Amino acid sequence: MSSIPRILIMNHNRDDMEPYATAFRNNGFETVVSDSLLRSIRATREQEPDLILLNPLLLDPSGVELEQVSRARGGEDPTPLLLIFEDTEGVKSMRLAKKTLGEVQDFILKPFTPEELMTRVELILL
Repeated sequence: MSSIPRILIMNHNRDDMEPYATAFRNNGFETVVSDSLLRSIRATREQEPDLILLNPLLLDPSGVELEQVSRARGGEDPTPLLLIFEDTEGVKSMRLAKKTLGEVQDFILKPFTPEELMTRVELILL
């Protein structure tokens, strides 16, 4: 991990993630928000994040989105991943998606506060 932790928010569902990005920046994290799969893949290569937050457009275990995110995370030592879910159905889908995504460090259900998300991120990175 670099001296300043880098977080990539893959906001494919295009929710308002700015309050969370601002909270990360205010707490010393370098933060990039991408709103499409293509931009997310590019940002993963260019930014080399220490953590990826994925707000998926569609949590489909056999879908292109999860497959591409999995590849972008790397193979042997993948970038830690925190998934954002709409509801508990997302948790069930995550179990199915585990083959595609590999290890997922944590998840969070909407709605959540910037403080709750910050705590989960810090637990993963520290």
